[in-house]
Amino acid sequence: MHADYTWKLTETKRLKFGIDMFNIANRVFPYYVNQFEEVNNSPGLHNPDFLQPEYAGFGASSGYSAPFSARLMARFEF
Repeated sequence: MHADYTWKLTETKRLKFGIDMFNIANRVFPYYVNQFEEVNNSPGLHNPDFLQPEYAGFGASSGYSAPFSARLMARFEF
């Protein structure tokens, strides 16, 4: 979600304030889960991490979505 407000100082100068909010509902869910039911494709050897969230290694810090965060902004335009 994004919101901003512009405050007009003069005819050509403005001060703009803004906020960006991410994951507003703060819902955390797993992106990736372990999909291997057996360890190393060994028949009958059950994987204890089956369907558990895991790190994917694609630049994500964990297998879960990021929690709520916000970014504030102030900009002077002329």
